[in-house]
Amino acid sequence: MKINYRLLGLSFLIAIVIGFLGSLLPQSPLTLSAPRPPHRYQARVSFVIDGDTIILDNGQHIRYLGIDAPEDTHYHDCFGHQATLANRRLVDHQLVTLQFDRQKYDHYGRLLAYVWVGSVFVNAYLARQGYARLELIPPNLTYASELTRLTQEAQKYHRGLWHYCPTNYQHHHRPLKDRAVFPSKTMTVH
Repeated sequence: MKINYRLLGLSFLIAIVIGFLGSLLPQSPLTLSAPRPPHRYQARVSFVIDGDTIILDNGQHIRYLGIDAPEDTHYHDCFGHQATLANRRLVDHQLVTLQFDRQKYDHYGRLLAYVWVGSVFVNAYLARQGYARLELIPPNLTYASELTRLTQEAQKYHRGLWHYCPTNYQHHHRPLKDRAVFPSKTMTVH
C-alpha cells in the first residue's frame, strides 16, 4: 500500500488548525469542571421526571437549583416536553455529581442541587439552550451570575422556549390533552 505523504501532511495541518481555533472559543457550560467542595455527592439517575427534576437510584428526588423548566407532568407548559427530553438525553441512567448549596431541601422534601454529568454542568446547559428559565431563590446563589448570564444569552439569541413561547410567558398551564403537535416540536394551543 502506497502512503500519500502530501495528503497525510495536509490532514495533520488541518487537525492542528481546528484544534487551535477550538481553543480560542469561550468556555461553555459543557466544559466547567465538576465541583470539588465538601458538599458533593455522586449517584445514578433512575428516572427523569421533567426538565428540572430527577429521581436517583436510592429513590431521592432531586430538584435542580437556579433554573425552572416548563412543566410536562400533570400540565403541559409551552416547551415543557422539549425540556424533559433534553434533560433525559443528558442524565437518564447516568452517574451524576450533585453539589448542594446552603438550603438542601425545598418545601416538597426534594433535595436541591447543581448537577453534573462528567464535566457537563446540567443546570447551565439547560439555561443556555433555552430549556429553562432563571429561578434564583436565596440563600442558594452559588452559580447565580453564571446562570443569569446564560439565561440572558438564551433570551438574546431566542433559543428554546424564548423562541417558541409567548413573550409574557409565566407558566401557562394547559392540560396534556390540549397539546398540538408540529413537525419535531410540541407546542401549546393558545
